[in-house]
Amino acid sequence: MNWIKTNYLKALIILPFIIQCMRQDLKIFSFDYINDFQKVSYKEVSYNNFSELYNNINLVNETDDTSEVKKIQIKLSPSMEIYHYCNNYLMLKDSPIYFESIRFYDSIVSIDKMIKNNVNKIKIENTRIVFNKSIFHFKIGNKEYVLLGASDREFYRNIERNYWILLEVKGKNIKNIYSFIDGYSENPKCFGDFNDDGELDYLNWYFNKNKIELYTLSKNEFLLQKKEYIYVVPTIEEREMLRRGKFVTFSILDKKKSKWTNFQQ
Repeated sequence: MNWIKTNYLKALIILPFIIQCMRQDLKIFSFDYINDFQKVSYKEVSYNNFSELYNNINLVNETDDTSEVKKIQIKLSPSMEIYHYCNNYLMLKDSPIYFESIRFYDSIVSIDKMIKNNVNKIKIENTRIVFNKSIFHFKIGNKEYVLLGASDREFYRNIERNYWILLEVKGKNIKNIYSFIDGYSENPKCFGDFNDDGELDYLNWYFNKNKIELYTLSKNEFLLQKKEYIYVVPTIEEREMLRRGKFVTFSILDKKKSKWTNFQQ
């Protein structure tokens, strides 16, 4: 009887979600529903095991003892000269001498400056990250890009922000740098030529928001396109997480509320 009661209760919880998803205009959102991102051919250029790269780095503990702090150079790609200049401890003191950086061949760029100037204008105080996501190399038209995925180094946060750092490169030189903060960072499909204009676009799938917003590149600047967006709503499980104060990306696509012209039929 207990088994029947338990499964009956589970069915009552799941049934509305099943009915919801059976509607043609409501389904679990995937970037696969968008036609044009396939135009980008991504080549992964990162190492397979990121944990081994950061073996000598304390990713959690903080210190204010400067004698303990060492800058370690971590090579992030076997085929490209991409390095993370990383402190072996998290620093309590907010001083430029402890800021970390990335190096692409002979170009060195401050991570702190990059992240604080993020495209989607999310205010952030702490920019200590770890490159524990994949790194990709791709081209759109005559432009070449390297895309690096990262997460917060401080894993005890209530919210783990995800980061993309995008380098427009020419050979071994950096032409432009962009950074993005989002809730979706498992693969690079949030980047593509979504409006078919030959330029790179970005879809920002952020926490606790109904709109996945479109940013399109124009004259070396990603601009928010307010007339096109994808509307998503939370699943039952995500609603429960919201009720408990958690941060989630909403998963169910609502085509009727979306203002998007390029969905697959």
